[in-house]
Amino acid sequence: RDFERALAEYAACLLSDSDGSVARMYDSSFGGQLHAFLHTMCAACLMALGRFHEAVTECNAALRIHSGSMPALWRRARCYRHLSRLEESVADYERWLEMVELARMDPHIILTPCPFGGAH
Repeated sequence: RDFERALAEYAACLLSDSDGSVARMYDSSFGGQLHAFLHTMCAACLMALGRFHEAVTECNAALRIHSGSMPALWRRARCYRHLSRLEESVADYERWLEMVELARMDPHIILTPCPFGGAH
């Protein structure tokens, strides 16, 4: 598995769908669900590379776009655990478990709407 290459590809997708500004990639009003997904996938690559601080940044970007992103929340909890930020890790795991319970009660529930960005 080539996580560095995958990370570069995800980052390229983020940049190609923005105005070319790295700062714009982390703008919570930009990109909608696609950007939340791409940030979450960047986080997964960074975690595989042991770069947990950077992975938290990517998870935070995904969660700013879509606060109900369960994969981003799960990954951030794992990163916090690796960084010995245990209180934050437990809080994220507990929030994730609450979301799982909500989904079990009603599989059709939309936990948090994920607005799409405009045409980009």
